[in-house]
Amino acid sequence: MPTATDKAVSVDRLQILSPFFINPKTDDEKRIKQILDDVRTYVNRIDIFENMFSPALTGEVQFGRDTQALTNIALMRGLDALSIQFSILDKESQSSRRIFGPHMFSIYNQSNRSPVNKSSEAYSLGICSPELIYSTIRKISRSYVNKKPEDIIKDIVEQPYGLSSKKKFVVRQTTKRPIKMVVPYMRPLEIIQLLTLQGQAESNETNYLFFETLEGYHYTSFGRLLQLAANNSKIPTIYSDLAGQSADGNTRTRIKADQLQVISGFDILYAMSRGYFASTTIAPDVLSGVCGIQISGTGFDGAYDRRLRVNPDGRDIYPKEIGLGTPPTARIFVVPTTAFSAANTQLTSKDTTITDNFIAQTIDGRNRELLGLQSRCIRGRVAGAPELHAGSFIDVQFPTSLNNKGIGRGVKDSASGRYIIINAKHSIVADGSGGAFLYETTFEAVTDSFAPRL
Repeated sequence: MPTATDKAVSVDRLQILSPFFINPKTDDEKRIKQILDDVRTYVNRIDIFENMFSPALTGEVQFGRDTQALTNIALMRGLDALSIQFSILDKESQSSRRIFGPHMFSIYNQSNRSPVNKSSEAYSLGICSPELIYSTIRKISRSYVNKKPEDIIKDIVEQPYGLSSKKKFVVRQTTKRPIKMVVPYMRPLEIIQLLTLQGQAESNETNYLFFETLEGYHYTSFGRLLQLAANNSKIPTIYSDLAGQSADGNTRTRIKADQLQVISGFDILYAMSRGYFASTTIAPDVLSGVCGIQISGTGFDGAYDRRLRVNPDGRDIYPKEIGLGTPPTARIFVVPTTAFSAANTQLTSKDTTITDNFIAQTIDGRNRELLGLQSRCIRGRVAGAPELHAGSFIDVQFPTSLNNKGIGRGVKDSASGRYIIINAKHSIVADGSGGAFLYETTFEAVTDSFAPRL
């Protein structure tokens, strides 16, 4: 097991902000605000969830020993906020602390409330990024002409008619060309999700993502994440030893897992039914009155470039020839296109803003790449690693339990190799000793291959 130092975390702030006690006037209101300003002693556990396919953070705070009836004195009804800040000892220097936050969350629900004894009660509070609340209650009706997707997203994130957010962009990747977009009363995060389909990088990369981590917002192509990983010489290695082997202390680049398991090794039925091996795209162009049909698959020469991108040193899970025996109608995409209109000079001479949206040409490839990632998924739990965010890469070393006896030499476990984290749960847990907390990160990570034998 990791050392106590690896797990230790200091919760420096845990504050409930109630709209009813922002400016207390009476002595009772001041006393209530003082209680709400520090609720650390009432909390058993804090979980914060990141997901590479989700635009906002969510989480849960478990109150296991509320002796002040916070539900009643704060008049909780989904209008409150939670501010949290924590810090951990730096794994390298062992003398300084790394501070995370303060992070502000909206408290959107309460569940499982019940008495513990005559003087305390327990319940859970659901928390989320405030921007998720704003996106639920706001709708935008605007037109964007000759603006790039990343600029439209920035506008929606920051402006009062959008998300009103001051959070930073960790990455906001530049796209290839401006677009034309009319928004007919849509929620801000719905618009941003559509814009992930419009992004195209200079390298023609089209698999764009928009998600939030504890670091901030990310608008980036999958190819850009791969490029950052290729240039990163400090990608952490997550390793696991078998029972009876000794544990070492963690560093930033080598982290021992408390638990490491393969939760999905392959699923050929899932892949076949969702178009991994072959698919048909039907793309109507309403401006030109033309409908295009495109058939593609992993076994068609030149139709799809099947590259191992996450773990280029590995081996493909499925032979590409399976695509030749899979009917393209196993998955049909129906998407609007402007490809024919963009090639029609009579139309473009009248409206120069008509451009190809590239969705019809790329949707099958994006789908196939994401399905390829889902072929192999692992779950791990490590101590004290808030740096493991959704969208970050890790190298994983699985132990080989039986050492492949009878083969004559050891064989590398097929689940080892490079992975990308698709979701992470950051957990701060009371250790039961009165005010002290421990930190752990649970993550799920995927790859597009399996490790070759040594």
